[in-house]
Amino acid sequence: MMPHDAAPGTPARPRRILLVDDEVVLTRLFRLNLQDEAGYEVRIENSGAAGLAAVPEFNPDLILLDVVMPGMTGREMAAVLGADPELGKTPIIFVTAVPPEGTPDSWHAELDGHPRLIKPFSTAKVVAAIEATLAGSGIPPGDVV
Repeated sequence: MMPHDAAPGTPARPRRILLVDDEVVLTRLFRLNLQDEAGYEVRIENSGAAGLAAVPEFNPDLILLDVVMPGMTGREMAAVLGADPELGKTPIIFVTAVPPEGTPDSWHAELDGHPRLIKPFSTAKVVAAIEATLAGSGIPPGDVV
């Protein structure tokens, strides 16, 4: 994990990841893995509305966002964020247990202009996807399925 860029003379902070998913047990386990294996600072929210409220306060470097949630879906949350000039700059990776129609080659394809990962996935592959997204290079085809 590469630390977030900091001003000269100040210590770098860990990258902040906001994980928004309604599966409580999954999010707790995944937070531990991302913190222990990658050194990220991870905040969990278990609904789209709570995730949306957390963005301005937590100021994440990236959002891992479940697509299908009760109430506000991940796509709805992403649309609200995208309409805000500042909050819309936060990169999003959609995560879902529902594979799209089509061939397995399309399973890592974008959804509404954001990368998408299909559950289940390994921590190493999610970290690779996070780092590639933050570097602006995107998720390489076939690397994260």
